[in-house]
Amino acid sequence: MFYRYMCLISLACCLCGSLSVSAQFNFGVGFSLGSISAKENNTILQAYNTVNQAQLEEPYPDLKLMSGVFVSLRYKANSTAFELSWENLERDINSVLVFDDKTGQVDNLYYNLTSTSLGVENHIGQFGYGASIASRLFTVKADIINTDFKRKLDRSREFSTKLFLLYTIQKSRLISVELRPFIQIPLVSYSINGLAKELSVTPALESNTTSPFLYGITLVFYNGRQ
Repeated sequence: MFYRYMCLISLACCLCGSLSVSAQFNFGVGFSLGSISAKENNTILQAYNTVNQAQLEEPYPDLKLMSGVFVSLRYKANSTAFELSWENLERDINSVLVFDDKTGQVDNLYYNLTSTSLGVENHIGQFGYGASIASRLFTVKADIINTDFKRKLDRSREFSTKLFLLYTIQKSRLISVELRPFIQIPLVSYSINGLAKELSVTPALESNTTSPFLYGITLVFYNGRQ
Protein backbone atom coordinates (compact mmCIF):
# COMPACT_ATOMS: atom_id res chain seq x y z
CA MET A 1 0.00 0.00 0.00
CA PHE A 2 2.82 2.39 0.92
CA TYR A 3 4.54 1.59 -2.37
CA ARG A 4 1.32 2.36 -4.29
CA TYR A 5 0.97 5.75 -2.57
CA MET A 6 4.59 6.58 -3.30
CA CYS A 7 4.07 5.74 -6.97
CA LEU A 8 0.97 7.95 -7.14
CA ILE A 9 2.79 10.84 -5.43
CA SER A 10 5.75 10.45 -7.78
CA LEU A 11 3.43 10.44 -10.81
CA ALA A 12 1.64 13.58 -9.56
CA CYS A 13 4.95 15.35 -9.03
CA CYS A 14 6.04 14.45 -12.54
CA LEU A 15 2.78 15.73 -14.01
CA CYS A 16 3.01 19.00 -12.06
CA GLY A 17 6.61 19.39 -13.08
CA SER A 18 5.84 18.87 -16.76
CA LEU A 19 2.90 21.31 -16.50
CA SER A 20 5.08 24.00 -14.98
CA VAL A 21 7.52 23.55 -17.84
CA SER A 22 4.93 23.61 -20.65
CA ALA A 23 2.45 26.08 -19.14
CA GLN A 24 3.04 29.79 -18.74
CA PHE A 25 1.29 33.01 -17.73
CA ASN A 26 2.02 35.92 -20.07
CA PHE A 27 1.07 39.58 -20.00
CA GLY A 28 0.11 41.10 -23.32
CA VAL A 29 -0.13 44.69 -24.48
CA GLY A 30 -0.94 45.92 -27.95
CA PHE A 31 -2.84 48.15 -30.34
CA SER A 32 -6.11 47.53 -32.19
CA LEU A 33 -7.46 49.17 -35.34
CA GLY A 34 -10.99 48.41 -36.47
CA SER A 35 -13.48 49.33 -39.17
CA ILE A 36 -16.88 49.75 -37.55
CA SER A 37 -20.18 49.18 -39.30
CA ALA A 38 -22.66 51.55 -37.58
CA LYS A 39 -25.29 52.26 -40.23
CA GLU A 40 -27.94 53.70 -37.91
CA ASN A 41 -25.47 56.01 -36.19
CA ASN A 42 -24.27 57.34 -39.54
CA THR A 43 -27.86 57.84 -40.71
CA ILE A 44 -28.38 60.21 -37.75
CA LEU A 45 -25.16 62.10 -38.54
CA GLN A 46 -26.08 62.53 -42.19
CA ALA A 47 -29.60 63.64 -41.29
CA TYR A 48 -28.07 66.35 -39.09
CA ASN A 49 -25.76 67.41 -41.94
CA THR A 50 -28.71 67.71 -44.30
CA VAL A 51 -30.84 69.77 -41.90
CA ASN A 52 -27.95 72.17 -41.12
CA GLN A 53 -26.41 72.23 -44.58
CA ALA A 54 -26.68 76.04 -44.97
CA GLN A 55 -24.58 76.71 -41.86
CA LEU A 56 -22.17 73.81 -41.99
CA GLU A 57 -18.58 74.63 -42.80
CA GLU A 58 -17.51 71.07 -41.93
CA PRO A 59 -20.15 68.31 -41.71
CA TYR A 60 -19.93 65.30 -39.43
CA PRO A 61 -18.09 62.43 -41.16
CA ASP A 62 -19.40 58.88 -40.90
CA LEU A 63 -18.10 56.80 -38.02
CA LYS A 64 -15.85 54.30 -39.81
CA LEU A 65 -12.58 53.68 -37.93
CA MET A 66 -11.81 53.18 -34.24
CA SER A 67 -8.46 52.50 -32.58
CA GLY A 68 -7.07 51.93 -29.11
CA VAL A 69 -5.22 49.74 -26.65
CA PHE A 70 -5.43 46.02 -25.91
CA VAL A 71 -4.11 44.42 -22.69
CA SER A 72 -4.42 40.84 -21.49
CA LEU A 73 -3.37 38.06 -19.16
CA ARG A 74 -2.91 34.72 -20.95
CA TYR A 75 -2.41 31.23 -19.58
CA LYS A 76 -0.94 28.96 -22.24
CA ALA A 77 -0.45 25.20 -21.85
CA ASN A 78 1.10 23.55 -24.91
CA SER A 79 -1.07 24.55 -27.89
CA THR A 80 -4.12 25.75 -25.92
CA ALA A 81 -4.42 29.14 -24.22
CA PHE A 82 -7.02 30.95 -22.12
CA GLU A 83 -7.00 34.73 -22.09
CA LEU A 84 -8.64 37.48 -20.05
CA SER A 85 -8.42 40.75 -21.98
CA TRP A 86 -9.48 44.39 -21.94
CA GLU A 87 -9.76 46.54 -25.06
CA ASN A 88 -10.62 50.22 -25.37
CA LEU A 89 -11.36 51.66 -28.84
CA GLU A 90 -12.03 55.35 -29.41
CA ARG A 91 -12.89 57.82 -32.15
CA ASP A 92 -13.61 61.55 -32.03
CA ILE A 93 -15.47 63.38 -34.81
CA ASN A 94 -16.60 66.97 -35.14
CA SER A 95 -18.62 69.43 -37.20
CA VAL A 96 -18.16 73.17 -37.66
CA LEU A 97 -21.06 75.63 -37.89
CA VAL A 98 -20.68 79.21 -39.21
CA PHE A 99 -23.46 81.69 -38.45
CA ASP A 100 -24.60 84.83 -40.26
CA ASP A 101 -22.64 87.09 -37.89
CA LYS A 102 -19.44 85.25 -38.88
CA THR A 103 -19.16 83.51 -35.50
CA GLY A 104 -18.67 79.79 -35.40
CA GLN A 105 -19.18 76.70 -33.28
CA VAL A 106 -17.33 73.40 -33.17
CA ASP A 107 -19.35 70.41 -31.99
CA ASN A 108 -17.43 67.29 -30.97
CA LEU A 109 -18.70 63.75 -30.51
CA TYR A 110 -16.65 61.14 -28.65
CA TYR A 111 -17.23 57.43 -29.32
CA ASN A 112 -15.91 54.64 -27.12
CA LEU A 113 -16.15 50.84 -27.24
CA THR A 114 -14.73 49.10 -24.15
CA SER A 115 -14.67 45.31 -24.01
CA THR A 116 -13.80 42.92 -21.18
CA SER A 117 -13.58 39.41 -22.58
CA LEU A 118 -12.65 35.82 -21.83
CA GLY A 119 -11.40 33.70 -24.71
CA VAL A 120 -9.80 30.43 -25.73
CA GLU A 121 -7.12 29.93 -28.39
CA ASN A 122 -5.62 27.01 -30.30
CA HIS A 123 -2.05 27.44 -31.58
CA ILE A 124 -0.66 25.39 -34.47
CA GLY A 125 2.96 26.39 -34.94
CA GLN A 126 3.03 30.04 -35.94
CA PHE A 127 -0.68 30.02 -36.74
CA GLY A 128 -3.83 29.62 -34.71
CA TYR A 129 -7.41 30.66 -34.12
CA GLY A 130 -9.65 31.59 -31.23
CA ALA A 131 -12.92 32.98 -29.95
CA SER A 132 -14.04 35.05 -26.99
CA ILE A 133 -17.18 36.36 -25.32
CA ALA A 134 -17.18 39.95 -24.08
CA SER A 135 -19.12 42.45 -22.04
CA ARG A 136 -18.96 45.50 -24.32
CA LEU A 137 -19.73 49.08 -23.26
CA PHE A 138 -20.75 51.53 -26.00
CA THR A 139 -20.57 55.21 -25.06
CA VAL A 140 -21.25 58.45 -26.96
CA LYS A 141 -20.32 61.79 -25.36
CA ALA A 142 -20.49 65.46 -26.31
CA ASP A 143 -18.82 68.61 -25.03
CA ILE A 144 -20.27 70.77 -22.28
CA ILE A 145 -20.08 74.24 -23.84
CA ASN A 146 -17.43 76.58 -22.33
CA THR A 147 -15.93 73.81 -20.17
CA ASP A 148 -13.37 71.03 -20.56
CA PHE A 149 -15.89 68.41 -19.46
CA LYS A 150 -18.03 65.98 -21.43
CA ARG A 151 -21.57 64.71 -20.95
CA LYS A 152 -22.92 61.28 -21.80
CA LEU A 153 -25.47 61.06 -24.59
CA ASP A 154 -25.68 57.26 -24.71
CA ARG A 155 -24.22 54.52 -22.55
CA SER A 156 -25.21 50.86 -22.76
CA ARG A 157 -23.47 47.59 -21.94
CA GLU A 158 -24.30 44.43 -23.85
CA PHE A 159 -22.63 41.16 -24.86
CA SER A 160 -20.61 40.52 -28.01
CA THR A 161 -18.43 37.75 -29.37
CA LYS A 162 -15.13 37.91 -31.20
CA LEU A 163 -13.64 35.44 -33.70
CA PHE A 164 -9.99 35.81 -34.63
CA LEU A 165 -6.99 34.25 -36.34
CA LEU A 166 -3.45 34.21 -34.93
CA TYR A 167 -0.07 34.61 -36.55
CA THR A 168 3.13 34.73 -34.47
CA ILE A 169 5.52 37.15 -36.16
CA GLN A 170 8.40 36.74 -33.72
CA LYS A 171 9.05 34.40 -30.82
CA SER A 172 11.94 34.31 -28.34
CA ARG A 173 12.65 33.59 -24.68
CA LEU A 174 11.83 37.16 -23.69
CA ILE A 175 9.03 38.30 -25.98
CA SER A 176 6.68 37.26 -28.75
CA VAL A 177 4.77 39.40 -31.26
CA GLU A 178 1.36 38.27 -32.49
CA LEU A 179 -0.91 39.55 -35.26
CA ARG A 180 -4.68 38.99 -34.89
CA PRO A 181 -7.22 39.69 -37.62
CA PHE A 182 -10.68 39.67 -35.98
CA ILE A 183 -14.39 40.24 -36.32
CA GLN A 184 -16.43 41.36 -33.31
CA ILE A 185 -20.14 40.57 -33.52
CA PRO A 186 -22.75 42.27 -31.29
CA LEU A 187 -25.26 39.89 -29.75
CA VAL A 188 -27.82 42.66 -29.09
CA SER A 189 -28.40 46.30 -30.08
CA TYR A 190 -27.18 49.48 -28.36
CA SER A 191 -29.26 52.60 -27.80
CA ILE A 192 -28.35 55.82 -29.65
CA ASN A 193 -31.51 57.68 -28.70
CA GLY A 194 -29.47 60.30 -26.84
CA LEU A 195 -27.44 61.06 -29.97
CA ALA A 196 -30.62 61.48 -32.03
CA LYS A 197 -32.06 63.90 -29.46
CA GLU A 198 -28.79 65.83 -29.21
CA LEU A 199 -28.71 66.41 -32.96
CA SER A 200 -32.49 67.02 -33.11
CA VAL A 201 -33.08 64.30 -35.70
CA THR A 202 -35.22 61.95 -33.60
CA PRO A 203 -37.50 61.04 -36.54
CA ALA A 204 -34.49 59.93 -38.61
CA LEU A 205 -34.93 56.29 -37.62
CA GLU A 206 -37.84 54.09 -36.69
CA SER A 207 -35.76 52.66 -33.84
CA ASN A 208 -32.78 54.56 -32.44
CA THR A 209 -30.57 51.55 -31.83
CA THR A 210 -27.44 50.27 -33.52
CA SER A 211 -25.64 46.92 -33.77
CA PRO A 212 -22.03 47.84 -34.58
CA PHE A 213 -19.97 45.09 -36.20
CA LEU A 214 -16.23 45.59 -35.96
CA TYR A 215 -13.64 44.21 -38.38
CA GLY A 216 -10.02 44.81 -37.59
CA ILE A 217 -6.57 43.72 -36.56
CA THR A 218 -4.67 43.67 -33.27
CA LEU A 219 -0.90 43.67 -32.77
CA VAL A 220 0.05 42.18 -29.39
CA PHE A 221 3.38 41.91 -27.55
CA TYR A 222 3.63 39.11 -24.95
CA ASN A 223 6.35 38.88 -22.33
CA GLY A 224 8.24 35.79 -21.19
CA ARG A 225 8.58 32.26 -22.49
CA GLN A 226 5.76 31.18 -24.80
